[in-house]
Amino acid sequence: MNEEERREVEAEVRWLMNGRPEAVLSTVNGDQPYANLIVYMPEEDLTKLYFVTPRKTKKYRYLKQNPKAALLMDNRANEKSDIHHAIVATALGTCREAGADEKSGIESRFLHRFPYLDKFVKSEDSVMMVFEVDLYYLVRKFQQVTELNMRMI
Repeated sequence: MNEEERREVEAEVRWLMNGRPEAVLSTVNGDQPYANLIVYMPEEDLTKLYFVTPRKTKKYRYLKQNPKAALLMDNRANEKSDIHHAIVATALGTCREAGADEKSGIESRFLHRFPYLDKFVKSEDSVMMVFEVDLYYLVRKFQQVTELNMRMI
């Protein structure tokens, strides 16, 4: 992929992320996958995604046991035409808790994007998670797949 193609794919992933804040987070429990709907915020350079979860969830427990995860983002409209027109991006990487030194900056940006989640984010039980992206798979027109490696920046 040349630099111009990379910029185009990054722009499409960014557009997709800005269009819908919800995504499906997949974690692993032993050999069993587990999926949850979350809201997230991307870093401008797409290398990190942020979300908040309570510590008492399966999602949190599974990520502590195995930090590998996948995040599926899409622009489906629940129409029959989605199979040919929807755009889907899957991020693969690892998750960790935000460190104390980075948490306040992330949290303020997160709350700017999601002010209605103020109590949830600031709850004693909630933790800010950092999803460090290794790569994205962008799927267009049902079978047109492009891989965007974030470790080659």
